[in-house]
Amino acid sequence: MNKHVSAFNQLLADVTGRLIPGIELSGLALIIITAIVATVLALAAFFIVQGLSSWIQRRLLSLHIEKMGGFRVQRQELLTGEQISWAIGKFFQWIRYFFYIIVLYLYTNIVLSFFPQTEGISITLFTHFVNAASFVLRAIWNYIPNLITLIMIIVIGHYAIKLTRLFFGGVSAGRIKLSGFYPDWAQPTFTIVRFLIVVLIVIVAFPYLPGKESPAFQAVSIFLGILISLGSTAAVANVVAGIALTYMRAFKKGARVQIADTTGDVVEKTTFVTRIRTIKNVEITVPNAMVLNNHIINYSSLAETDGLILHTKVTIGYDVPWRRIHDLLKKAASATEGIEKTPEPYGIQGGYSQCTGRLSP
Repeated sequence: MNKHVSAFNQLLADVTGRLIPGIELSGLALIIITAIVATVLALAAFFIVQGLSSWIQRRLLSLHIEKMGGFRVQRQELLTGEQISWAIGKFFQWIRYFFYIIVLYLYTNIVLSFFPQTEGISITLFTHFVNAASFVLRAIWNYIPNLITLIMIIVIGHYAIKLTRLFFGGVSAGRIKLSGFYPDWAQPTFTIVRFLIVVLIVIVAFPYLPGKESPAFQAVSIFLGILISLGSTAAVANVVAGIALTYMRAFKKGARVQIADTTGDVVEKTTFVTRIRTIKNVEITVPNAMVLNNHIINYSSLAETDGLILHTKVTIGYDVPWRRIHDLLKKAASATEGIEKTPEPYGIQGGYSQCTGRLSP
């Protein structure tokens, strides 16, 4: 830096001698003039940064207002146009402050280097700046191979998920047929395979993440692992039960089922829960682990092919002829709409007795 300062002082002295012949500047006067020139250049840099950032900010805001408006997800507006404009203004404000600090730092360093009394401070500041900048640039340069590898891993994983989605979409639509694999298994199987691909991507990409060896990163990873392992026992049980129920094909969406003491139509099957709407139009959410641990009665599985046997119970008095009751019940069943003629309706006679008494005191 001293060589550049000396060269600049010599150039300034030559220019001053040509502009004002016969004047020779002393060392202190030359230093003062040089400091004034550096101050003018610093002020010019401040104005240039402010003007350029303001122009870019106005240009972006005009483009945003003309073309984009607010930020929406479907019909929900997450960010209004005013909020986006405010964020753009704040962003350029911080960028402007950053360049102000850089210009002020360079100006201070250069001016201090002009005076012998402060030249040591200038050298120290310049050394710190060069060391910090070289450390950052070296870290960025050294991370470029890892960054390229990370991008390749993410791209390969992305297209692997897209290919898997296309394959299982074909299976679900019936365009691809696999022996022993039902089409209703396609979507849950795709969900499982996608989850495994994402986990594999995370495992493979983890060694290439920046800061992976820092104690803070490792502490956060351990904390998240403990938190997930302690708080996800019930969730994991429901997920495993949901996967088991899917491949058991115990019921489908829309089927009339009875699970424990709940009877109704299945309105939704998710990874965690099964939702049932009862005949009283009440929706009951049953965790999949509870569904798996109880017996399941499916009234719809055979009804589509073999029909469903409907039954009811009646109670009659002992003075009523039971054969007449049998005939009336069969006629009522045969007259009901939708009842098959073959096999014929039938009745089963049961018994009922009751004994009451009083215990002696």
